[in-house]
Formats: sequence, C-alpha cells, structure tokens
Amino acid sequence: MRARAGRASAPDSAAFPAIKPIALRFVFQAARAVKIPVVGLGGIASGEDAAEFLIAGATAVQTGTATFWDPRSPLRIARELGRFLKREKIAGVKQLVGTLKI
Repeated sequence: MRARAGRASAPDSAAFPAIKPIALRFVFQAARAVKIPVVGLGGIASGEDAAEFLIAGATAVQTGTATFWDPRSPLRIARELGRFLKREKIAGVKQLVGTLKI
C-alpha cells in the first residue's frame, strides 16, 4: 500500500504492532534496573496497550506511529485507558505501574 497525498492510511509496515512485545520486555527490564521513571513506547495503539506498558513498569507512555493514521489517537487512547481503569475498578494509573508479576 502506498500513501496518497491528503489521505491518512495505516502504516505500510508490519513493524508497528510487531514491536510491542519487544518494547514491553525492554520496559519491564529497564523499570527494574533503574530508579528513574521509564517511558513506555512502541506499538501503543489502544488504551489496553497503554495499560500493558504501565503494568510492565512504565510510569508514562508515548504514542508515535498511531498518530500517522489517527492524529487524535493520543486522546482516544487516554479515554480508552480511563475506561479500562474503571472496568477493572482501579483508582488510577499509579496503581497499575509495575504490577506485573513473573
């Protein structure tokens, strides 16, 4: 698929969703190795994706490629994360950070 001027389209590469498992692993490892905040990024396209990065240990998340095909994706992801927290009866984002147990 080639991008056309004036038309937003999904990324041409399969790397967008494929990077997420690798990024999650690195966030998990980094968050346990350092005593500074870790920002999670790489394949975040939904509120649940953002929650997974927070659970892995990120204290914040960043969207990137998702904004190419949906410039409003950061707002949508924030709303979806809020709905996730409510559905799971979690008071706030801080309660998610670093809760992954292996």
